[in-house]
Amino acid sequence: MGKWEEHFATRMNALHHASSGNFDDLVQAEIMPAFEDLKSFVTSGGFTAVAMKGCDKIRPFRFSLSKEMFIDLFFRRRGPAEVTASFQLHHPFTERREAVVLETVPLSSVTEGWARQQFQVCLDEFLTEVEALIGTGVPVVLDPLAEAPDEPTGADGPAPTSKREAPAAPKKPVPAPPTAQQQESSAQANPQASTPPDAAPTASEAAKTPPATQQDTGSQQSAA
Repeated sequence: MGKWEEHFATRMNALHHASSGNFDDLVQAEIMPAFEDLKSFVTSGGFTAVAMKGCDKIRPFRFSLSKEMFIDLFFRRRGPAEVTASFQLHHPFTERREAVVLETVPLSSVTEGWARQQFQVCLDEFLTEVEALIGTGVPVVLDPLAEAPDEPTGADGPAPTSKREAPAAPKKPVPAPPTAQQQESSAQANPQASTPPDAAPTASEAAKTPPATQQDTGSQQSAA
């Protein structure tokens, strides 16, 4: 690149930067007041009006009658010294349409009155389209959104939140069966509780008891 090309490119960059700043100033000074003025009117008639985020070359606005039926109006900086207004219709009853250019004017012609006129033409086109759909028997449902949803929802709306379940009651511990040593210790400490009153003597106890003699038997018979 020669010196002339470098110098020319530098001048063009400065011009684009200046025009970008001029466009931002025009959006805030001329276009936004026209939008805010129309917004209060169309929202009372059932529209949702939103100024969407743009960039240094374009500023979009959306007017909605339902989640799937809306029109976007774009103010786009074209070159270093022009602004173009265009719109694009969206609804589920036809294929996606290309943007329609309304007008291209110099930056010096961008005024609040000019911006209001672009909004009005855009809204007229939108209503004409909706009226035509209704006239052909299309079941148009007008359900404007107050605000864009924070989270995407399906056809049945947002998924219900899960109910918090109450904590289960703690299970009581099951005592372990006593060991043989514990049973023997318990029997020694409380012999009456360990042997029932009518229980028969064990083999060891029977061996310790002396057998009855014949003399003792005769004495018992005499006494009887």
